[in-house]
Amino acid sequence: RHLVAGLFNRHRISSANVDTDPDDLDWPPRPPPDLMQGGSALVLVHIQKTGGSSLNRQFVRAGVRGLPCRCRRGRKRCLCLNSADTDWLFSRGSVGWRCGLHASLAALQACVPNWRRFRPGVRLHYMTVLRRPVDRFFSEWRHVRRGATWEAARRFCDGKPMDPQPELCYRGDDWHGVGLAEFAGCATNPAINRQSRMLANLTGRECLGGEEMLAGALANLRRMIFVGLTEYQVLNQYQLTRGLGLLFNRLFWQHDETVASQLNTSRADLAIAESATSLDARLYAAAERLFFHRTRRLLIGDAIAARADPGLAAAIAGLDTAGLRAVAPRMAAAAGVVLRRLGARGVSAAERRRVRQKLWLQ
Repeated sequence: RHLVAGLFNRHRISSANVDTDPDDLDWPPRPPPDLMQGGSALVLVHIQKTGGSSLNRQFVRAGVRGLPCRCRRGRKRCLCLNSADTDWLFSRGSVGWRCGLHASLAALQACVPNWRRFRPGVRLHYMTVLRRPVDRFFSEWRHVRRGATWEAARRFCDGKPMDPQPELCYRGDDWHGVGLAEFAGCATNPAINRQSRMLANLTGRECLGGEEMLAGALANLRRMIFVGLTEYQVLNQYQLTRGLGLLFNRLFWQHDETVASQLNTSRADLAIAESATSLDARLYAAAERLFFHRTRRLLIGDAIAARADPGLAAAIAGLDTAGLRAVAPRMAAAAGVVLRRLGARGVSAAERRRVRQKLWLQ
């Protein structure tokens, strides 16, 4: 019951000398979300090909101390109830696709408040993970080219599914064997700027895409309690632990050995993908700035990190986003020490092999 309070009292993060951003002064939230007693719940906006499945596994399979999930062998969903017998997590791993397959933020906001296993007046905290747009686009293309589809995923506008839905880019059961140029050339392909669309409000002109859609996504980004980046798994966990008080049983780990990361990309193909993700590139740049700013804020005031790397706080205090990106390995090393000190266990070689096999085609 007092796990979160104990975490912040025992290993206090000082507010002294922590840089401030006038656009982000309310993060990290204090007190942390009341997940244990049912006053709050986390809602994951699971964008395709961003590592959302890995984050789900960390929450429901590896586990968060004090927030149990009961999982049955062979079942994809786990029952994640707190001490009030209400859901503390709303995600594919806990309740399934209750609001639709890979539901957007707009779809979730219209659906989640009506979930029957929430306490009346529950405060919903939305979170997501973003990925470098070109890598994510290539990954989705390869996924579709192999014959997979998300045909059941619905497009939303003004709080309800669009009727009719945008025309599919292919005829028949799937788009097996599609080339990159054809994939990117279909105007109704939801893979184009998918991350921006998934986080937009999708009301009025935002439904048409373009600058209005991006503006909505950028505004919503800052309202989210957690915005992770696929490329920085240890720092993702560090933010969730130090920012939200979530003590994971296992360490997150970086697994970049996917098909998308192994592609020998030509300049022509790269140009195609960049054109198809131009809005997502701007969204990701904003997310990266927010992500590194939040990470720096936590690290500068972290006593354990200071003992692990005494010069880190001074080294990162004045850096811009590009500078912080360059020293991300150093920040991750200090963050890893903190997470281990707080009890997170490493991942075995056998488990890494199993995960790599599952992720190879992503």
